[in-house]
Parts: sequence; C-alpha cells; structure tokens
Amino acid sequence: MIRILLIDDSPNDRLLANRELRRAFPDVQIKEIVDVQQFGLVLEVGNFDLLITDYQLLWSDGLAVLRAVKSRYPDCLAIMFTNSGNEEIAVEGMKLGLNDYVLKDKRIERLSRAVAESLEKQQIRQQLKVAEERFRLALKAARMVSWDWNASTNDIIWSEGGEQLFDLPPGGLAGTYDAFLALVHPGDRELIVQASRNALKTGADFVVEYRVLLADGTVCWIASRGRLILDNAAQPLRMIGVALDITDRKQSELALQEHAEKLAEANRLKDEFLAVISHELRTPLNAILGWSHILKNHDFNVATQKRYLDTIERNAKRQQQLIEDLLDMSRLMRGQMQLKIAPVNLISVIENAINTVWLSAEAKSICLKLDLDRTIEFILGDENRLHQIIWNLLSNAIKFTPQGGKITVRLDRADEQVRIQVSDTGKGISADFLPHIFERFRQADASKTRSYTGLGLGLAIVRQLVELHGGQIQADSPGEGQGTTFTVLLPSFKENGSTQTEGLPLFSASLALSSLTGMKILVVDDDIDSRELVAIIFEQYEAVVMTVASAREALDVFKQFQPDLLIADIGMPTEDGYSLMRKIRTLPPQKGGEIPAIALTAYARLEDRTDAFAAGFQRHLTKPIDPEQLVAIAIKLWQGVKVE
Repeated sequence: MIRILLIDDSPNDRLLANRELRRAFPDVQIKEIVDVQQFGLVLEVGNFDLLITDYQLLWSDGLAVLRAVKSRYPDCLAIMFTNSGNEEIAVEGMKLGLNDYVLKDKRIERLSRAVAESLEKQQIRQQLKVAEERFRLALKAARMVSWDWNASTNDIIWSEGGEQLFDLPPGGLAGTYDAFLALVHPGDRELIVQASRNALKTGADFVVEYRVLLADGTVCWIASRGRLILDNAAQPLRMIGVALDITDRKQSELALQEHAEKLAEANRLKDEFLAVISHELRTPLNAILGWSHILKNHDFNVATQKRYLDTIERNAKRQQQLIEDLLDMSRLMRGQMQLKIAPVNLISVIENAINTVWLSAEAKSICLKLDLDRTIEFILGDENRLHQIIWNLLSNAIKFTPQGGKITVRLDRADEQVRIQVSDTGKGISADFLPHIFERFRQADASKTRSYTGLGLGLAIVRQLVELHGGQIQADSPGEGQGTTFTVLLPSFKENGSTQTEGLPLFSASLALSSLTGMKILVVDDDIDSRELVAIIFEQYEAVVMTVASAREALDVFKQFQPDLLIADIGMPTEDGYSLMRKIRTLPPQKGGEIPAIALTAYARLEDRTDAFAAGFQRHLTKPIDPEQLVAIAIKLWQGVKVE
C-alpha cells in the first residue's frame, strides 16, 4: 500500500492526479492538502510515504513545502507536479531531495510513471543499504589478512588466512611481490604497480581494489590498504597493510549499475517510441484532414475525387493498423489475447495473405515466389491470427526490399513441425540489431531521418502470436544489404485421415450480400456521423432504417416501431448502451425483448466485449467498421444464425 500526500490548490488538478494514481495503484491511500493548517497537522503526524506538490500555492510554494517535509522526514520520496515552475526551480528542488519533476501539460500518465520509478529506485537503494550493512557486519566478523612487504627484498609475508583469501592450498602462497602480481587479474596489475610506486615516492597510503583470478576461473575482488614505514634516514623500509575479500559488495555495485543502465535504456526507448508514435499517428491524420478539407471546399471531376478519396481511405487504413497494433500489444502484454482454435487450411491462409500484399509488391516490381508443399493442409490454430503473422512478415519484407527485388515464401515440414519461411533480398539486419529484432518498440533506425515508417511493434506481435500457437520464430540475415529470412515453426496437425473442418468460424468475408427489403433496423448512437454512416450502409440494401441519438429515444421507439435488429453504441451521455440493452431484455418478446442486437463501439477491450455480451448483445464490433462485415452479420442475426 502506498500512502501519498497530495498538495495542490486546484480542485481539477487534484481530481486528475487522484484518478490517475488510483488507476495505476489500486491500493493507494491519498491525503489531499489545500491549506497551511492541514499541512501543519499532517506534518506532525507524518503518516505518508510520498509527497506530490504543486510549486505555486496560495499559502506557500513547493520548495518551502519540500524543505519542511525533508527537514522532518529526509527519506520521504517527493515529486513536484506543476505548470508554474522553471528550470531553476527544478534544479533547486533536486538539490533539496526532489525525486522527479512532472509538468501538468504533459500526459497525466507521466505522473504515475514518475511515482512508480521513484518507488522502484527507493527499493533499489534500500536493497543496497541492506547489502552494505551486511558487508559491514561481515567485515567485523571476518578475519582480515595482514601483509608485510619488504621494500628492499620485495618479499611479502602474509598472515594466516592468506591462502584462503586467494583460494590457494596450504603453502601455495609464495612470499614474493612478483608471485603476488601473478595472482592479480592481468587488467589490474598495472594498477597495483602504480599504487605501489606512488606510495614509495610520496609516502601516501597504498589504497587499491583489484581483481584476483581464482583456481576455478572465477574472479574475486580484494580491497587492500597499506602504510609505508620509513627508516631513520627517511627512506622506505617496509609497507604493512590488510586485505579483505569485497566480492559481494562489488557484485552488488555492478548489479546496481547494470540495473541503472537498463533503466536508462528503457527510458531512451520510451522517448523514442513516443516520438515515433506521435509521428506515425499524425502523418496519416494530416493526409485525411487535409484532403477532406480540399474535397469539401473545391469541385473536382469524378476521377480526381476518386483519387483523393483513395488517398484518404489508404491513410485511414494505415492509422487503423497502427491502432490495432497498439491494442494487440496491450492484450498480449496483459495475457488477454484469446485464440479461436480450429483446423485451419494453411495453404489458403498463405495465399490469402499473398493476395492482400500483391499490389504493394507489384508497385515496387518485387517478384513474389511461392514454394508450398501442398500435402500440408490443416493445422490447429486461429485463422485470423495466422493470417496476421504471415501478412506481417510479408509486409515487412516488402517494406525493406528495394525496387525489383525478390521475396520467397516456403511451406514444408521440419520433423514434427510445419515450417513457414519468408525470405527477401532486401535491406538485411545488422549483427548488432539482430538479437533485438523481436523486442517491442525496437527499430534499427528510430531517427527523424529514417526511411521506413512503423511503430516497431509488428515483429514483437508476430513472435508472441507464434508462441501462443505453441511455435517458434527466428530471424537470420548475413548482414546489412544481404536480405533476411524469417522462419516460423508450428506444431503439425494429425487429422487421423479426416479433413473435416467442424468448428471453423461461420462468418466468411465472401458471403454473398443480397437485398434486405423488409428488414427494419434501429440505430442508436449519439454521434450523428456514425448514425448516418450505418444508415447509408443498410439503405443501399433496401432496409428500413430509423436512427436515434440516445437510449431514452430508443426506448420510446420500441413503443411504436418494432425493429428486426438493434445496432447500438456503448458510450453515450446520460445512459450508456449496456443500460439500454438490459432494459430492452426486460420487455416481453412481442414488445422487442428478444430482438437481435449488435454493439457497435469504439470500446475495444476484452472486458468491453464481455460486458456487451453480459448486457444482452449478440455481437460486439469495434469502430471503424467494415461495411460488408456489418451487413453480413446483420443478415445472419436476422435469419436466426448464431454468430460466433
């Protein structure tokens, strides 16, 4: 449980911060402070773990608040969440012990990330503090090894335990300076020599940490400190000192450094991803809005209008794919991606994927070659996700293959598995980047001058979809400019001589669409553009369509108009689509209580789909819609066919 002290004069900002923190940390306890009296009382009690304060307050400022808290509770975590500060204030805050500085005009999620990072760093510091305390206790309990070096003869006398320190058998520690140096790691020998010379020359203490190669090939760290003893003529006579094994401490330091480097790398990748996603989402949006404005304000002939509309559609589909990739990755990361497993004709899946990308390949004069073992037909899997895997690999190959290149798709057997290979003659992958090729948000070139678009999610999604099917994927490339081969291995499907396809989805995109004359449809959506779009789609098939903007209007319609199908949005003001559906299901059958219903909404999470079915909808479709799919599903519901 996290106890947070939230200090802010703005009710709106406190509300936003409160909502975000409770979303990110469900068990959080938040104490809101709005004046100096409340602050004084809570400062006395001190029942909080983390301070979040605005800079500009009516009764004080964030730096004064920070000083007061730190004077009482120096280990308390602190974050400044403000819009009224500047760089100087941020620097001063860091000097006072501020853990992070978050601007309010940025995305509110940045606040919860700052809290999470601060808590994580505090945990690391606490772990390091515990490790250091253990080291101090061990130091007291340990038997230190003493040594005595004769400056004139170079002989070293070691106390009892010297052999144990260097992991040598009894009597194995030779008593010379050169023999000692031979035990030291080659990379640290010069360090020992320089420290020795400096002590002899200046009289300074000999202080050094060095590595020792043990007999089993491992490395231990030794901390050594010595002091020079002079003769009556002030000449070096001998040096005496102690040595201690500090391997545990060094390992902790190296682990902490490695973790810090990983955090820095994750932060860099996050910043790169945010820059890329901003660019990738805005670019098609710019084309959509720009060409829409031009079409709305100018008269063009039919051919020109079609060309501009094709441009708008192409960019809308590009943006839709970006959003789908983000949603897929979110589902995969949360473990909520569900597969509809059934026998799948792999030959058809590959050929359909080829047909999908054919025009893109033809535009670059790329030769697509198929080498398919047609004795392989069915495997167990999710047809849509298998298509997504192959389409993604093909799209990736086309993107990185130059004009006039070649892409080969192979399908064969490999032992007890089915093997799919997509090879291209394209850009290739450098040896440095190849190990990271399936990591999410990773791109070989994330600069502003890069030549290729995308979020860096496609291959990460492909890998996880392959693994969900019980398979494996690997990438091979001789190097940059020498092409790439992606190999997918999937479990084979033994059908025991049967080729039945029972269990395959009933819906097919090629379903013949016929007239809907006589079908009455009620469309409920508060967005007028969405209502009109659905109405136009069904009116083309001669259906009777009535549209309303709210749940209340829809219930009024049922009193005088008995539709055959309900299509309703979920997110509407005053009353949502779930509530509407539950009320309709309470009606008697003759009043429409058993009407087939489709939830058509922008809410695309798994729980949204589950809630829709629980409310009484038969189907949950996410916007943007596929008109043919919507009509085909409507026909099946109207005809009483169960839609999976």
